[in-house]
Amino acid sequence: MYGFLFTVIVFLISVFSIYSKDYNYTDFSYWWGGDSYNRYNFNYVRNISTSFFGGGGYEYYEDKKNKGNTIKLNAGFISKNYVFSIKPFYFLKESGVYAFGAKGGVDIITGNQELTRNLILNLGTVQKRGRIENSDFLGEMQIEFNFDDHLFLSARSSYNFKPKKIITPFDYSSFWGYNYLGTINDTFYSDIGFGYGRSFKPDFNSYLYFSFDRINTSGDDINSYLIGLKTYLDDDEKYFIDLDYNYADFKKNDNEKHYRLIMGVIF
Repeated sequence: MYGFLFTVIVFLISVFSIYSKDYNYTDFSYWWGGDSYNRYNFNYVRNISTSFFGGGGYEYYEDKKNKGNTIKLNAGFISKNYVFSIKPFYFLKESGVYAFGAKGGVDIITGNQELTRNLILNLGTVQKRGRIENSDFLGEMQIEFNFDDHLFLSARSSYNFKPKKIITPFDYSSFWGYNYLGTINDTFYSDIGFGYGRSFKPDFNSYLYFSFDRINTSGDDINSYLIGLKTYLDDDEKYFIDLDYNYADFKKNDNEKHYRLIMGVIF
């Protein structure tokens, strides 16, 4: 409850600063599903100079088994064809376990107006401490193709180079980039995924997208299917709403359905 109130308050403060001359981005999202699952997520990023940006975020989740609070930072450098970023985080102590770490990498942008290619390479570490001492070291690669801002294709994969079979309240979903909206408290091993999206411009300023991810953990294997619709509410694309539906097919456990609503402002 306190996590929800905090994220709403910070989101409203960010919106009220809309008349700032600087570039600012903020979003608030609510995730929900079965087993009393709720997640509240807030992000804020602004430009520090013409080449540097910085920001942060806060996330709270709860379900029948676990709950957790995560504080996140985001900083980076932008050049013509490269975006370098680092994203440290701290997971507050819960059930005798806390965690910290960071994900950093580069987004390499090539192509022209008709076809743009993005190659994203990331490395990350998760350090779990308290009643459990464990370290994860992960790598991630994603490639995206943008065809004239109307058709979008992507493929991604990631791998944990130092897995150890444990269960903690720490949720990998708040740290890693797969398209699964539930929680993963077992040790994350690997995933591979594909995505497709298309724009409805000029008739509607909306984007429809689909994704599939195969996620392997120490507790189960997941086939995750996600469909979403992102709609801009104005011609300048400063306000948007994003609604997602996620169906997760588990190999061992019961299947799950999750939903996510994102509200964003660029100012």
